[in-house]
Amino acid sequence: MPTQTPRVLLIAALVLTLAACNPSSPPITQPAAQPTPTTAPPPQPGRALRKNITLTQDSGSLVIELRRVVVADKTYMEDQLGTKFADATLEPEAFEAADLVGEFILILHNNSNQTLSIYPDQSTVLVQGPNGTRQIDLAWAPFGLAGMDSVGGDIYAGVTKIGGFWYPLAAGMTLDDVQTITLRFDGPSDEEFETVGPEYVFDVDLTDRPNDELTDAVTTP
Repeated sequence: MPTQTPRVLLIAALVLTLAACNPSSPPITQPAAQPTPTTAPPPQPGRALRKNITLTQDSGSLVIELRRVVVADKTYMEDQLGTKFADATLEPEAFEAADLVGEFILILHNNSNQTLSIYPDQSTVLVQGPNGTRQIDLAWAPFGLAGMDSVGGDIYAGVTKIGGFWYPLAAGMTLDDVQTITLRFDGPSDEEFETVGPEYVFDVDLTDRPNDELTDAVTTP
């Protein structure tokens, strides 16, 4: 039987000593992979232009503030709202043909001492872009905003209304066609159907491609 050298005996003793000091040392493993957090996707840039503003005009003591303007891809907004525009309007054909939809939110204050009638939802919308200006005539209340007032019709003295509507843009238009939006409609009329003030005209610049979230401040008088 061969004789073990002192060097071999020394190495063997060292191995036994280390094993005795760490009898339960776990095997080395790779750290477990961490799950990827899931969150709701943010609003997609390029699918909508959203601008919170305050533009104010007084006509015949009926003060109107334009608070929010949106122009968006119709399919994208229908996914966001969970409904089809054409299914909830008296003008389904216009919404069915449109590729873009628009939204206005307004606050109306009747500071006069009489009932006044006003119809922002029967306005004319001018959309200016690199290919010229398109005119969109809204002949009827297109699509009201859930939980808000109707902005068309009679407003009694001292009353404040907060509301708005969606409307279809001309068929074939894209967001690249939208640089500025003008909302214009006749001034208020009294109970004798006499116009008591000039027309309202609101010009909104969208060339900065805004993407503002809807906040409580938009609907706070």
